[in-house]
Amino acid sequence: MPKSARKIIGVLSRPLSAKEIKAKTNMPERTIRYAIAILKSRHLVEEKKSLSDMREVTYSLMFPCF
Repeated sequence: MPKSARKIIGVLSRPLSAKEIKAKTNMPERTIRYAIAILKSRHLVEEKKSLSDMREVTYSLMFPCF
């Protein structure tokens, strides 16, 4: 698993948007998208769309450790 994916797992203590992940990790957006795709393919992260604004997406751990 890439270091970027492990870093994202470390900051997902609660559901976060890609912008919030970027602010916490200082990683480029492209790296975040790539890492999230890997985490989703391994069923570690789930994507949820906001019911109030379908453009807004949050990511959370499927099996929270905390």
